[in-house]
Order: sequence, then structure tokens, then C-alpha cells
Amino acid sequence: MGGATAGDIQEAPWYKRAWDWTYSTYEKVYVISNREPLLTIRRVVWVVTAGWVLFLLYVGAALAMLPTIVFMPFIPKTIRFAILALDTITVEHYVPAWEPGVEPAWSNNPVHPFCIVANVVWLIFFGWGFALAHLAAAVVQALTIVNISSAFTSAQLAIFALWPFGQDIRRRFLPTTVEELHEHEALEARLREPLAPEHSGSGDDAV
Repeated sequence: MGGATAGDIQEAPWYKRAWDWTYSTYEKVYVISNREPLLTIRRVVWVVTAGWVLFLLYVGAALAMLPTIVFMPFIPKTIRFAILALDTITVEHYVPAWEPGVEPAWSNNPVHPFCIVANVVWLIFFGWGFALAHLAAAVVQALTIVNISSAFTSAQLAIFALWPFGQDIRRRFLPTTVEELHEHEALEARLREPLAPEHSGSGDDAV
């Protein structure tokens, strides 16, 4: 059989090429934004434009829970949220139960019955409000241009805010080159393989 000719090679659909270009551009912008002094600028912009507001919201909610007794078990998670809200750029959320060899407490196990009940109660009384706050923060970050990548993070945190029990926070890996980013993604994929499809995770140290 003869070799393939130019006419035999079908060009990828325009939307696939557009997505590939968009994602490739995002990767380049993301790794550049993790370099100094841009990283420090991003952290300052986040705190000034959204972080301090979200931090105070969570701390205020934790203080309001103190006299209620019934909501006191939610205070530790709310404080963890406050820490995450103050520095979403270098801190991320993850599921401890999906880490290899980890036996988490019920509050960090998303399939534990107590954890599910806690998430339902949180969603009804607190989650939806905090989720809207994170979505508003995402819009603000998108408008700053320099923190566009943080806008995506804020949108992810909106989902986290709806159903937080069963998750925790840790230091985020911040690649400064596209090669480092791809290597980290490959490492995470390898860590997920023995646990798929029920588990996922990466090897970063918990905060």
C-alpha cells in the first residue's frame, strides 16, 4: 500500500483546533503567572479584590455558629475555608480519602453517612450563599486580567463550597514551565491509575 497523501489526512474540526489553541494558550499564561514577581502580584490582587471579603464571611459564619451548639461541628471546616479563601492561589482543596494508603476521619471521607448528612445540612444553611460569593469573586478576578486563572479557581471553589465535607486543603503545586505542568499532570494520572475509577489524588503535602 502507498503512503498517505495530503488529501487522505483529514484536518481536525475547527472547534477542536480552537479548543487546542485556547487550552495551549491558557497553559502558557498559567505557568508564566506562577513566576515571580507575577505570583506575588496575583496574590495581592486576590486578597485586595476578593480574598479579604471571603475570609471575613467565613470567619463571621464561624463566630455565628459558636452559640448554636448544633452547628459547632461545622466550625473547623469553616475556618479551613477561611484560610483557603485568603490564599486560593497557593492553596487547593483535595479529597484525603482518595490518597493512597490514607485512612481519613469521617469528615474527610465523602462516602461516610455522617459526612453526607453534614454536607446536606451545610448546603441548605450555608453552602449556596458561599457558592454565590465565590462565583462573584470569579467574575471580579476575570475583570482584573492578571488574575484570570484565579477566576477558574474561584469557580471551582464555588462547587467546593456547596459540598465541602469529605475534602481538605493543602499546598498547591505551582509549575513555572509547561513541561513542569505536563509532568505533574502525568504524575497525578499515574497515582490515579491503581485507584480508578473510584479514587483520585496527588502527592502534595497537606497544609
